[in-house]
This record gives sequence, structure tokens and C-alpha cells, in this order.
Amino acid sequence: NGGQQQSRLHYDGGDFLLTQISGKKHFMLISPKESHLLYADFPRTRTTIGMAGFESAQVDLHTFPRVADLTIFETTIEAGDVIFIPAMWWHLVSSLP
Repeated sequence: NGGQQQSRLHYDGGDFLLTQISGKKHFMLISPKESHLLYADFPRTRTTIGMAGFESAQVDLHTFPRVADLTIFETTIEAGDVIFIPAMWWHLVSSLP
């Protein structure tokens, strides 16, 4: 639709490659070693899909103060690019106009 869409911060149980056919996407990636900083207090396995304990990249740090300690890796991909996301890595994806 041309507007910006955003996934919820989550992880997938398996590795995957994403090929960008057209447009752009921005990725925020967080190591599974930092899950405790995401208020994701549940068992994490390769057979589950997990969601962080908050809704978006605009986090209220008064409510979720541990988020301020995260190491976030960011990149933007364009048409023709491929990104590899390892299993269990947290990611938030935004479509860019």
C-alpha cells in the first residue's frame, strides 16, 4: 500500500533468508543472549515463535527500563538484497516508503 508497516518485535525458531524484491525494509536485530532485557520471560526453543513483552520500537523506558541496555544491530535492505536472520534472533522489520 506504499505506507510504512512494522512487525512486532519477535524471533523465529529457524534460520531464514529474506530476499527483498522491491522497495526497502529496515531491520532491528537483537541477540538471543539479551532476551532477558526484552521482558520475554518464557521458555524459548527452536520450535516456538516469541514476542517481546511490549508493542513497538517506541518503548516507554519508565515501564520497561531494561530495554535501554540492549545492543541493537540495524540495517536497511533494498531491492535485490538478501538478509540472513539466525534462529532465535529477535527482529523488528519496518517497510519503508
